[in-house]
Amino acid sequence: MPEIPVWQASEEQLSNPQYLELAKQQMRELIEQYGNHPSVFAWSVLNESAAGSPGGIQFFRDMRDYIKSLDPGTPRHAGRRQSAEAEARRRNPRPTTPTSS
Repeated sequence: MPEIPVWQASEEQLSNPQYLELAKQQMRELIEQYGNHPSVFAWSVLNESAAGSPGGIQFFRDMRDYIKSLDPGTPRHAGRRQSAEAEARRRNPRPTTPTSS
């Protein structure tokens, strides 16, 4: 799955109009270069970024719509980074405490 270099982007970056325009330019070039390649099954919009934040959600929606205008038949994908709290819970689960009867 080809992807543009939007990796570990913060909400501040994803909310920046210049960042969005650069991402659109890179995606257009990627689709022009690899759009008919038989192994392309989806376009990756971003990876391990703040996709769940308000700025990230809008970035994904804008990119999704832009990609659909260029290549309506290929799915779009975004890999989102977990919140710091969710990541901390995953790494350090709470120990279970026995209950007394």
